[in-house]
Amino acid sequence: MVEVRELDSTLEVILVSGLQKNFTLQEVIIIIEEEGAQVVSANYSTTDDMIFYMIRAQAKITRLGVDASRVNLRLQKLVS
Repeated sequence: MVEVRELDSTLEVILVSGLQKNFTLQEVIIIIEEEGAQVVSANYSTTDDMIFYMIRAQAKITRLGVDASRVNLRLQKLVS
């Protein structure tokens, strides 16, 4: 599951994955940064056989913002 929310110049990314994930947190951060945001916090927790990621990022250029739909699309491709 991938959920991306845009709040003004802040981006919130929530990822839920199985323990046998086929991507790394670094790959997720690279995508977010390539789309014009800077990660300000990244947390994760595990429950049974699931990993929950919560990433917050800030637009590098506030007036331009970040295209949340593009970030979502790229992350969907990564995790699938």
